[in-house]
Amino acid sequence: MTYSTSAPKVFVLTKTNVASEKISQAFFDDPVRVIHVNDSYQYSQIFDDLDAACVLVEIAQDPEQELEALTALQPKDHTLPLIAVSNQWTISTAVRAIKSGANDVCDLQTQVDELRKMVHKAIANETPRHSELRDMIPRSILQKLDSEEARIVHLIVLGLTAKEIGSALDVSIRTYHYRKKTIARRPSFRSWMSLIDRS
Repeated sequence: MTYSTSAPKVFVLTKTNVASEKISQAFFDDPVRVIHVNDSYQYSQIFDDLDAACVLVEIAQDPEQELEALTALQPKDHTLPLIAVSNQWTISTAVRAIKSGANDVCDLQTQVDELRKMVHKAIANETPRHSELRDMIPRSILQKLDSEEARIVHLIVLGLTAKEIGSALDVSIRTYHYRKKTIARRPSFRSWMSLIDRS
């Protein structure tokens, strides 16, 4: 595909071929220019000349280093949309990515078709800076819940009180708290629940 010189540039910092290929396929027929950069140092060195519309940062092999790269990009341009992508999200890593400056997170296992929408929203400035953490949890993680647990999480996300949730579930407040604790005991959910739960 040929690009017009005015096509928005989406820079992709990846270290795995799988992520690079998935992202390239997602934008195959898209009017944005996808430019792959293999190392964040190289990217930061030429950043001022790049005129990026959006940056995708893969969190994969070395999450600590990649989250640092995400943080390092943040001060350069506070309006630059950053989207963290991964094939292997955990709740705690997704939360840390948001705290490190990502506007959004994308699970490349389940959301690759939605990645284009995320990028176009970000380019159009429709993605609020530091969106609510509770909206950023990858679907592959939430799919680990059974239907009742998913309903509890949904009601917590909506900001309902314990009394309102108990009423909606037709259970006592004590039963609701017991079920909530069962979800929160799972290591991957613990940090996320503590961030969103006000019930």
